[in-house]
Amino acid sequence: ARHLRQLNLNLRRPLEGAVLFQFDELESFEAHRSFRPLSIPVLIESKSRYHIWSESATIRPKGKMTPARLERLAIEEEKHGRRKDRSREACRRTLKRGGDLLAEGATVTLFTDEKSSYPGLASETLGSALVMHSKTNSHLARMTWNPLFPINHEDARLRDTVGRLRRQSWLVTKRRRYLDLALQMQMAHRNLIGKRFNYDKESPAQMLGFVSRRLTLGEALSWSQ
Repeated sequence: ARHLRQLNLNLRRPLEGAVLFQFDELESFEAHRSFRPLSIPVLIESKSRYHIWSESATIRPKGKMTPARLERLAIEEEKHGRRKDRSREACRRTLKRGGDLLAEGATVTLFTDEKSSYPGLASETLGSALVMHSKTNSHLARMTWNPLFPINHEDARLRDTVGRLRRQSWLVTKRRRYLDLALQMQMAHRNLIGKRFNYDKESPAQMLGFVSRRLTLGEALSWSQ
């Protein structure tokens, strides 16, 4: 996974002109749904569906706290410590990956939902390159007319292709670091080997001019620096 991560990063080039980013957060968990939830920021380039970055971060348990759940949560925290909310840090790092990819003079339009922390994080990480931040209500139907359809579609594709993210599955990750390794492998395959859609001939990286052709699985696995 680390090998594929480095290959994916090494083949990137600065994005020029007017760039479209879409950003969202998935939720999953490690080992226990009620007590060890995770947030997974996802950033893509909108037209090519190039997957710029994803990583997981711990968040606090939420939802209805019944007396029985509070009692079990107390036992969990006594054993593992109070769970910290690191989603904001992960969102900042993810958006910064996009900012670092912009060429000098490039501009970016960012599409997100209406989460209150996003405007500040976007300004902090994208700086003067950010010319527009379009915010859409997350409760709108996830149809093709929805401005967030590209990122919603990528979220669904991630849950389908990364077994650890499926909502009802025995494949759920037991330790967060292994989910991060799976995300790195998924990003490399998505960007360099796979196609944006089934009817395309080019990979997302190819559409952005990062590579001249799609890599084969063998080439990606045998690459060394």
